[in-house]
Amino acid sequence: MRVNEHVTKLMGWHPSADAGVRIPFTNGVRPLEERIATPLIGRLQKHAEALASGQSVPRIILLVGGSGNGKTDAVEAYIEALDTACNALGKLLQRVSKEFFGEESLPAWMVKFDAKDVDAANPALARIGEFSILQDASASREPSGDAAARLADVLENAVSSDGGSLMLACINRGLLNRVLRRAVSDAEKEHVVSLTKHVALACSEVAPTGRPPACWPLALPPGHPLANKVAVWPLDIETLLRSDDGSPTVLDQVLDVATEESKWEACEGCAVSNLCPFRANAAKLRNADARKALTRLLRDFEIASGARWTFRQIFGLAAELLVGHPSNFADEHPCKWAAAHAAHVEASPGPPSDASLLALTGRLYWFVLFPHSDAERETARAIATTGRASRSSPLAEEVLALLELFGGAKPPTATHLEQRLAQELAPRFDPAEREAAWLGGTRDPHLEAIFEACDVSVGTGSGVAREAGQDSPLVELLMGRLSACEQSIDVMQRSSTLPRDALAYLRSVAAAVLARCVGTLRASYPLRKALAEYEDSAQSESGLRKLSSREFPRLVAPPEGKLRFGLLETLENLPVSPSRSFNLVSTKELETQPGPILTGLSRPRTELPYIRLDVRNVPLTFDFFLALRERANKREASSEPASVRAAIGQLRVLIAGEAGRSTADFAAYKHWYEVGAAHEIHVDDEGKPTLLPKEEA
Repeated sequence: MRVNEHVTKLMGWHPSADAGVRIPFTNGVRPLEERIATPLIGRLQKHAEALASGQSVPRIILLVGGSGNGKTDAVEAYIEALDTACNALGKLLQRVSKEFFGEESLPAWMVKFDAKDVDAANPALARIGEFSILQDASASREPSGDAAARLADVLENAVSSDGGSLMLACINRGLLNRVLRRAVSDAEKEHVVSLTKHVALACSEVAPTGRPPACWPLALPPGHPLANKVAVWPLDIETLLRSDDGSPTVLDQVLDVATEESKWEACEGCAVSNLCPFRANAAKLRNADARKALTRLLRDFEIASGARWTFRQIFGLAAELLVGHPSNFADEHPCKWAAAHAAHVEASPGPPSDASLLALTGRLYWFVLFPHSDAERETARAIATTGRASRSSPLAEEVLALLELFGGAKPPTATHLEQRLAQELAPRFDPAEREAAWLGGTRDPHLEAIFEACDVSVGTGSGVAREAGQDSPLVELLMGRLSACEQSIDVMQRSSTLPRDALAYLRSVAAAVLARCVGTLRASYPLRKALAEYEDSAQSESGLRKLSSREFPRLVAPPEGKLRFGLLETLENLPVSPSRSFNLVSTKELETQPGPILTGLSRPRTELPYIRLDVRNVPLTFDFFLALRERANKREASSEPASVRAAIGQLRVLIAGEAGRSTADFAAYKHWYEVGAAHEIHVDDEGKPTLLPKEEA
């Protein structure tokens, strides 16, 4: 057995480890040892070069995003680029580092100094002038400190200076909202309020109305003191799983280092390397097709969930998929853990080593993504319990023991990342889901063939899976154990249904295991077809037009897209009888326009299309898209996700409020109020309401 130190380093990539959180301007752990190239880093480097050469560029740079989005690296990259562009020979970088830490162990909330003091003879530094760096605006040295108040004051000072100094600040979205709430009550901070509102709008994928303003430079009103002097970049809008210019994605850069063949050469002489899941994962993810399929899966999860993978999560994900988390190995080195289990499998093949075989197989990355489902575990436990309770069980001991192992094979959830995979990704994307979960699409023929073959026997299914690309020795050994148990069951016994139940389970779990392996390698899983349709529609105005003009009004105002809004029911939150009903009724159909995804050099590429209404823009999330797609197929509204139903409810209130204030539409008899079952209230040209029986209205 050999210990691969690269495996040790990978464990350090988890968010909870040293490499998970970096402190700027220190020689801390950098997972890849080199900076990851991103479009933002390139943009900041160009800005530094332009500033140093005396060009007119924005002098206030605001980087907006949550934790783990790469703000620290971006700040360091900018300072290094500015040092190089000014030919400061490292002096600027040294000064920033010194100011950042000072004489204390805690980093400064803000670094501020005059750049010409770094080198009075350097004209480029003199042009920079006063330089402020706010690496984490939400941080505070004092427990009672108010970061929002301090940031509001910093922005007020920037306004007062007319953007003449250079400032680089990292801000999260929650802090922006707090700054706005604090500044809006101060009449002297009206320009701060305007700046904060425009920053928040620029960092939105979809604006409430119109289009989000440009980010670089930030589109401020012409009379604002900082117009053309501020640049904003939201770090949590762009995906790290795609590159528009053909350069390697962030995920590719991370996996290239994680799976680099030379780093796994230490495993060559290991006696049990053929059964090592870590080495198998690295070899598989060096394969271009497998890497592409994994990227597709992770990107689809982003689209379906609406949340981007951050830098920190991608590092943790690489460590989790290739090796695991330290908590998975009971304080033992992963190499020693794998070697002990592999040696047990080789020395005692069969029932004595089934637990070790399942442990090793569970660390293959497709089973990390898609562990055994709750239903599979519950069924295994139920059959095993029934078998144990029988005085003379019709099932052999090896079958009962294997069923108990499957019943106890709970996925690890010690970390947030493991919880996210097990509770969010797996339930929606599991390739082993039966065809009903594929939302009207047909299952991949290879997966369908695996399920059909496993209905015949485990061995038949295993052969079909090999033809579809399954080549894992660990999976082959597991299929061998399932097949051996399958053959030991006598289904001809008439005294109990237990043998037939056990046989059906063994074949179904074999199909699930093989489907998860092949489905992950082929990017074939539920939602894939629907997500492909969504992406096509999101980039096509004509594709969105059909959904927005026909299905969206019917979803919001069923059944014909015309508004009928029960006011009393809304006020009381109780069902109202027809005799007491008070409805706002409209003959107008909702007017909608498609809003495809936004592209451009002045802001990050957004991934979220929207539908334009008079009252507001409605983000067309994937769940909203599914609701429209299924509504076109006569799907009942009650089966729509709660988030979609809640959004529709809020939208109806906005639309009804706008309609209720439209005197012109009332005067034109496009809107009226319906009172009970027999009366209506109409409003004339002068705004005078009249109660009329329906037959007279």
